[in-house]
Amino acid sequence: MDCRLRQNSTGWFTTGTTTTGQTVWLATTSGRVVTEVPRTLLFVGIVNDFPVVTAGVALLLHPYRHRVRVEEFVGELPARGRVDVVLFDPFARSDALQRLRTIQRETAAKVLLYTWSTSQALIDDAMRCGAAGLLPKTVDGQVMVSAIEAVADGQMVAPRPVQADSPMAEWPGKIEGLSAREAEIVALIVAGISNEEIARSTYLSINSVKTYIRTAYRKMGVSSRSQAVLWGIRHGLQSQESPDGPNEGLRDGLRDGLPDGRHS
Repeated sequence: MDCRLRQNSTGWFTTGTTTTGQTVWLATTSGRVVTEVPRTLLFVGIVNDFPVVTAGVALLLHPYRHRVRVEEFVGELPARGRVDVVLFDPFARSDALQRLRTIQRETAAKVLLYTWSTSQALIDDAMRCGAAGLLPKTVDGQVMVSAIEAVADGQMVAPRPVQADSPMAEWPGKIEGLSAREAEIVALIVAGISNEEIARSTYLSINSVKTYIRTAYRKMGVSSRSQAVLWGIRHGLQSQESPDGPNEGLRDGLRDGLPDGRHS
């Protein structure tokens, strides 16, 4: 793999051209080139609370099964020492950083975040909490595997930020027309999370959260928080980890009983 070092506003990045001509971007905290790691089989655990999310990532990595062996963990964690790297998707988690620490403590694996958000604040917070890197959901399987191998080899990695949605990624609510961000916010509503907490956990402003809620409500055909919770439960936006979460969200919605434009 031919590697060259470049720099942009977010730091140093290596660009490696594979034998297929694909450019792979990886950042290192030290500024040195990430060389291609030995092609030993790595064990990777995909951790998320929604089966459609873990299944989508596993499918993305399937062509590289000669390099990574993938297991899905929905609402649970791999046993200590079972995997080398955990690919943690914090979709619809209001406690992502706390969950990150728990994953590290209980699995003893290196943790790579896989998320729609590439905000510098999230990257900084994740690295401070011990994450080995962050990948946006716009990367393809080749880039993902290269990052997993680099992390297993002791590198701290992050990709070049990009904004376009990836047609390969999956999320609950996608076939109903919700964007990934809208679906994540609806899932947090289903779990009983307030708009203010949603803003903090997703690194969005409160006004952005309200805008996403309004556009999601229009697509869902609902006008109140309680209706949104019921819609979310029926369409797979209920977390597999906390069975009581949706009941809490439903109680909050029924108690408030207000359309989003007023409640938010």
